[in-house]
Amino acid sequence: MELIVLGGTVRPISMGTTGALAEQALRHMHADRLFTSGDGLLPGEGLCEATLEQVSLKSLMMRQARAVFVLADASKLGQDTQPFRAPLPPRWVLVTDAPPAACAAFGEAEVIRAG
Repeated sequence: MELIVLGGTVRPISMGTTGALAEQALRHMHADRLFTSGDGLLPGEGLCEATLEQVSLKSLMMRQARAVFVLADASKLGQDTQPFRAPLPPRWVLVTDAPPAACAAFGEAEVIRAG
């Protein structure tokens, strides 16, 4: 496995990078699989994020990956916790510990139950 860290501005709360430098580097990369998450996950809207920079980078990451896996525990499903949205691709996988009834709203996703 190889780990590549993008440049950009570091968000102290998450220690993740965002911004033009991160996006520029990411445009030159492709991934077989993207494992990502958000502060919340809304059916038909996507991942909830705190900033437009996060949405922009996450959207680009999803376009650069062949498969997108969203890691979201039960507490994140249906949570409208942030003002910005990163839409999900037509095909994606939800990895969660939530019961099947909570996952039903995400009918477009393949669901993998964890935990």
